[in-house]
Amino acid sequence: MLALGRILQCVPTGAGVARTALNMAGKSASVVAKQLVHTPRNTKDDGQFKTWKPLAPTLRQRRMASRKDLHKGGPVRELTVAKRRTGGRNNTGRITCRHRGGGMRRRIRLVDFKRTEPGPQQVVRLEYDPGRSAHIALIKHMETGKLSYILAPSKLKPGAVVQSYMRVSFEDKTEAAPGGVAPEEETHATEAEAIANLFRPKADLSAELTSKVIVETGNCMP
Repeated sequence: MLALGRILQCVPTGAGVARTALNMAGKSASVVAKQLVHTPRNTKDDGQFKTWKPLAPTLRQRRMASRKDLHKGGPVRELTVAKRRTGGRNNTGRITCRHRGGGMRRRIRLVDFKRTEPGPQQVVRLEYDPGRSAHIALIKHMETGKLSYILAPSKLKPGAVVQSYMRVSFEDKTEAAPGGVAPEEETHATEAEAIANLFRPKADLSAELTSKVIVETGNCMP
């Protein structure tokens, strides 16, 4: 109750009605204090970080990645599956671990990690995924109209067009022979060089380790 009284003193005049509501509704002091802290009046979002007014010592240095540009609604239901839980029961249905069960229903977002479908895909929106620290992006195939989820990389914004690297041809990197057909040996050599460059260590690695990381749309906290 002492912490609640300290927070209520920082609330503008007229909010002392919360004291009466606390007695009438029977809510605990921690619940009312949490509601007062997370009001828009006590938070600030500059598009990069979300900060809180220091109503308590723990809120002074608190930072969270901005979610201002994320989708406010729910996910596409066809791209999710229900997260089933046991409720403390074993395979016979008997309770083997007490005090488990209930809670909010959860759904797992199905992220397409393989990206085997070729063709350009447009980013529809960015969404928050409670099952991971990174944001996810809803993309739509520009030819078939198929929807799917991918992990949102840095600087990805709605309206951008992405494409899977697994289906990108190497024709633009080879010199075509007469007749429009590239020599087979040169094509294999170019593919081998491209794969080798992916695993080749970079020369100036120390500079990248000490470089600054800017949190932008599509990022998670570094």
